Amino acid sequence: MTVQIKIDEALMSKVDAVVGRLHIDRNEYFRRLIEEDLVARQYAVAYGTYPVEPDEFYIEDEQMEKFWEQV
Repeated sequence: MTVQIKIDEALMSKVDAVVGRLHIDRNEYFRRLIEEDLVARQYAVAYGTYPVEPDEFYIEDEQMEKFWEQV
């Protein structure tokens, strides 16, 4: 499927600079942006539905020390 969008020259220059550094073409760049946006929106809906509990990511000091000993 082909989609056409209008982008001003200043913004397209910035896009071209980014795609040059990433060694990808414009199409790939925009596909990635769209996919990342859709995933971000899914996370926003999920965290809105099931918010993080206050102690959900709590780690005991002993667990943290054990982890860093292994790294």
